[in-house]
Amino acid sequence: LADDGIYVKGGIGAAWTSDIEGDFTLSGTKYDSELGTDNSQSNFQVGIGKEFGDWRLEGTYAQTTVETNSISTTSSGSSVSSSFTPNAEFDANVYQLSLLKDFNKGEKLTPYIGVGAGFTDIEVKATTITASGTDLDVLKANETVFHYALIGGVSYNVNESTALFTEATLVKTSGFEIDDIDYESVSQTSALGGVR
Repeated sequence: LADDGIYVKGGIGAAWTSDIEGDFTLSGTKYDSELGTDNSQSNFQVGIGKEFGDWRLEGTYAQTTVETNSISTTSSGSSVSSSFTPNAEFDANVYQLSLLKDFNKGEKLTPYIGVGAGFTDIEVKATTITASGTDLDVLKANETVFHYALIGGVSYNVNESTALFTEATLVKTSGFEIDDIDYESVSQTSALGGVR
């Protein structure tokens, strides 16, 4: 921690993403679809911040890859589900500005809570998947969406300039559209540990 209260941070951990729901219209018929996501993926975060007494203003960048290998589609009460190989991948790059409140400042253990907002850049990787014996091309695409976040964590203050931390974050995006599919908001919960 610099004399002017500026610090840098870095951490690694895991993220859990909700199933991805969306709808599309084909030949005049509306379909509701749901992509099943794997249970967890690794993620990392780096950032820079500044302390103002018990408050901190922090800018961070985080990255994780979301994988899916199943889809269910519903139309007019009929539902069809299918798994596919290989997994389709979405890269999520999260840019966020957060306001954090420290408690028990100056003690060895310092809990904190905060809120954040920013933008998530979602990149769909181009690949060919096989579902029920049929090859389907997933086209490369990018979409940037707004998100907000709720944050909670605890710091262990090693000395006046260094702290270890563990942190949990809930991120929820706005809805978005990729390749004429309207996706609903997606939520992701992450847990990570690192040094500040």
